[in-house]
Amino acid sequence: MAAEEVLETVDHYKCEIERLTRELTETTHEKIQAAEYGLVVLEEKLTLKQQYDELEAEYEVLKQELEQLREMPAVGFENQWVCLGSPAHRSSPS
Repeated sequence: MAAEEVLETVDHYKCEIERLTRELTETTHEKIQAAEYGLVVLEEKLTLKQQYDELEAEYEVLKQELEQLREMPAVGFENQWVCLGSPAHRSSPS
């Protein structure tokens, strides 16, 4: 009977080793998938960061252009006011 118990114990350990090997393989595969997913997320983050930086730079350019456009009519209006209000304009015959 001792020999049978030894064989049962050996079989039990073989089954346990096979189960643990499968679990290790599965866990390793899951970790690899998680790492690959993490790399995809990082790449996407870098792409989005680049797009954000480009849009921010474009926004600053457009903001400066808008400020320049806002100043232009004021300058043009002042020039017209000076011309219309000047004594030379009032004294000229129609």
